[in-house]
Amino acid sequence: MLRGTIMQRGTLHLIGIGGTGMSALARLLLAEGYRVTGSDRDFDYGRNQVLAAKLSRLGMTIYPQNGIGLLQRPQEAVYSTAVEEDNPDRQAARARGIPLRHRSQTLWKLASLHRTVAVAGTCGKTTVAAMIGHILTSCGADPPVALGGVLRSWETSREPGNARPGRGDLFVFEADESDGSLLNYEPEVAVIGPLGSDHFPLDRTRKLFAAFAARVKDLLVLGPRTADRLAEVLDRLDCRVLIPRPELRRGPEGWEALCDRTSVSVPVPGRFNAENAALAFTVARELGIDPREASRKLSTFPGIRRRLELIGETASGVRVYDDYAHNPDKLTAAWRAVREQTRSRVIGIWQPHGYQPLAGMFDRLRQAFGDVVAESDHLLLLPVYYVGGSVERRVHSETLAAALCSDGIQAESVTRDRLPERTAQLAGPGDSVLLMGARDPELPAVAREIGAALGCRISEEDASTSAGG
Repeated sequence: MLRGTIMQRGTLHLIGIGGTGMSALARLLLAEGYRVTGSDRDFDYGRNQVLAAKLSRLGMTIYPQNGIGLLQRPQEAVYSTAVEEDNPDRQAARARGIPLRHRSQTLWKLASLHRTVAVAGTCGKTTVAAMIGHILTSCGADPPVALGGVLRSWETSREPGNARPGRGDLFVFEADESDGSLLNYEPEVAVIGPLGSDHFPLDRTRKLFAAFAARVKDLLVLGPRTADRLAEVLDRLDCRVLIPRPELRRGPEGWEALCDRTSVSVPVPGRFNAENAALAFTVARELGIDPREASRKLSTFPGIRRRLELIGETASGVRVYDDYAHNPDKLTAAWRAVREQTRSRVIGIWQPHGYQPLAGMFDRLRQAFGDVVAESDHLLLLPVYYVGGSVERRVHSETLAAALCSDGIQAESVTRDRLPERTAQLAGPGDSVLLMGARDPELPAVAREIGAALGCRISEEDASTSAGG
């Protein structure tokens, strides 16, 4: 039975509607009967047009981000943390007395009508949330699900694939730590995946997730390493705590986890994905799904766009992967997972997602790449993704490339227009090409350009549903 205070139906205007989390929220609001309008800077610049077209086809009205969308006087204007205070739409909302709400507040108001399952952590939350959603929907449940990525089986020419409307009692969503907004939620069930110093120093990260754990009402599921980092608070929690400790083993078909005598495996590479599957399996079992059925459903998990997504393979065995990795922990995890699938070298490509993150992670990036890039491997660094603003631009991709070369790593900077040609020059039979980066909505198209330059076969359906989004 649905609970909570139902929002008055009306028009909601989403500022930054092209963001993955915002477009997922928009899709669920539309399914709940709201009229949804929105704006996005990327749309105005001609980027991410596949997503813009999908949102329009679903019935949303997309306005330029110049304040004009607020002339219709929506009930509320919803913004994400990425939207600055001086954004024209935020200014227009304030000028007209239209209430402004953070995305997390609107998401929680919608989610709290249900029994909530929140997935948190600095790594893996999109995959774990998608696995839980996949198990539940495949087993006949009908939960609304909001993801931070695109589940391949939910994506169509009409549907973005990062949200699934539903009428069931459960509501599955990701709780974002990057802006601290996960503390706006009080879920009945929560998962906390691996913790690292992604957005904050590790000590601050631990405190943030300890505060989140204290807000969980019924059940908290977390991995052994996360439990160690939160050990000081676990005994003081009011909710039940489960720490699955699966036996992990690598078989001929990839990694699998033995969870309480049930073998769990997923058709996506990487040891960490077996750990993700163990967390999702545990949650599904505790929600009443038969363990054997949960395991069977996980074996059909279709994967997430830009999470070690295999774009294609050439006749000579060169594979092209696309991944969202953007910090040292994720970069090394992705590189190692691809290494396990590779008969020869890894040709890595990374686009830093901002000048400030690049400068802040500089020393850790040198260490990370030094740990995983083999002597025969090669690393290509794209220019820093920059969408404007007054951020200090003192550290560039060329700076990191020079430092890595001095460390003995084959690294170079390359412009985007030269990237497909340079990759084709480097890649040989049996190599794997791994494109990594975040924020830039055009990276999926870049991955497919690389695949085309190498001679990979990419289906028209795959290209049309994922390009630019």
